[in-house]
Amino acid sequence: MPFLDKKGKFWGLINPVDLVIVLVVLGLVAGAGYKFLSHRATAPVRTARFEFVAEAIEPQVAALVHVGDAVSSPAGPSAVATIGIYAQPAKIVQVEVRPAEVRVTTPRGTRARNPDPYLKDVIIWAQGSTPVTGGSIDLAGEQLRAGTKFTLTSQLYSLVGTVLQVQVN
Repeated sequence: MPFLDKKGKFWGLINPVDLVIVLVVLGLVAGAGYKFLSHRATAPVRTARFEFVAEAIEPQVAALVHVGDAVSSPAGPSAVATIGIYAQPAKIVQVEVRPAEVRVTTPRGTRARNPDPYLKDVIIWAQGSTPVTGGSIDLAGEQLRAGTKFTLTSQLYSLVGTVLQVQVN
């Protein structure tokens, strides 16, 4: 029995091009099934708490920030889920609003801080549960690291500021 017949089919059943397409599709389906159905090692879920400061905020915006607000990244959980991060919203547990400090240079060339009579600094402590894996802590849809820019977004406001501290229990 010949391997290829007169029409170019394997054993008279299937065209070689069709066979390659079927094998590629089966490989893609098997790979997707493995990725989505395999049991991965789960990372331990821990409570991450961070201190965040948004400087020189309008007082109307500062008045919107309250303890108990759920905050997340501006991209939202759906965009974050596509890259594999478990986006858990964080909850605000402590808020402090104080006059903003304006940094000025004195006539002698030294730097000084003066309180701004209008603008406010908002210091926020927020926390949430998140799987801690590898070298990063992902909470509210963003990576937490002290000294980095961070965006807190709720239903009513969006604040851009700096993470001052990160604690993991």
